[in-house]
Amino acid sequence: MSIFFYVIYWSLRLRYPPSTVQAVKSIFTIIGIGELLASIASAEGAAGVP
Repeated sequence: MSIFFYVIYWSLRLRYPPSTVQAVKSIFTIIGIGELLASIASAEGAAGVP
């Protein structure tokens, strides 16, 4: 998923001002952290840890 975000980031960087691109990058970071937490939560559930 990070490669997808990286491609979009560079596409936006060519078209929009730096402040807009930085805001989108921050959103991508938040989504990435949420994705990481979701994968950790699912791994704990799969391991049988309540």
